[in-house]
Amino acid sequence: PKIMADYLTVLGRAGVRIKFNPLLHDMIPIYEYAHSSASKFSNNFTHDNHIVIKEAERILSNSCFTKDEIERFSASGHLPPVPDVIAVPLCHELRLTNEPVVQVGPTEPYVLCVGILTGRKNLECVMEALLHLYETGRPVPPLVLAGAQRKRTDSYLEQGRFDSIRDRINIVTNPNQAELRRLYEGAMTLAIPSRMEGWGLPLGEALWLGTPGLASTEAVVLEEVGGDLAQYFDPNDPRALADLIDAMQSDSASYDTLKVRIAEAKGKLRTWKDVAAGILAATNTV
Repeated sequence: PKIMADYLTVLGRAGVRIKFNPLLHDMIPIYEYAHSSASKFSNNFTHDNHIVIKEAERILSNSCFTKDEIERFSASGHLPPVPDVIAVPLCHELRLTNEPVVQVGPTEPYVLCVGILTGRKNLECVMEALLHLYETGRPVPPLVLAGAQRKRTDSYLEQGRFDSIRDRINIVTNPNQAELRRLYEGAMTLAIPSRMEGWGLPLGEALWLGTPGLASTEAVVLEEVGGDLAQYFDPNDPRALADLIDAMQSDSASYDTLKVRIAEAKGKLRTWKDVAAGILAATNTV
């Protein structure tokens, strides 16, 4: 919304009026835990959204959850009155590319996390789950953390309490789309322990490629993405996540059945073409 608000402000000063149909992805920065300088960042985010909403002919959202959030914050006075808000859910599809694949995951089945950090993204839950597996004498699968490198993540992982499972941690920095696809395909499961998401592309992409997903119940939008294909856990209970991971690696029959069910459901998952069609329909341009 920052970029949209800046453009709208300049256009307004020039006396230019446009038909404006923004797609808003989430309201997460309004929540206090969303940023290290939450107060200032949240105020700026709210200010920018005021400009965007006041200029909008209609608003599109990337999920039903985000639509509800926009309308709720408007009703509470955090945001101005909104025009029609139309949900155009994002998709599951991860398209093929011809990029080179250099970074790959371990050869043994692993738990994959994409774009996960401490805080809202809740890397803490995954690490505590793996530590619990180790402390209870159960196998600890490799963990692959794929995404941008962050100092706060590095500092968190350097804690001595993780020394017993340090050799299970694998970092894949900024994978391209082809590398990310390979990581999904090689994973035993994707874990997404977030406390809130606007949609949750990694869960959708994992399911698109036939990889089971373990998703947080606190980020309620993930149920829009995963439906009955994903398994869910309380992100405040690392032991629950540990049990789900252990079940996947110890009960091969149930795991294989789940994989088959996900594969059979692929035709019902959303594609980027579905998203495009939804945007055109919502903006009356079909």
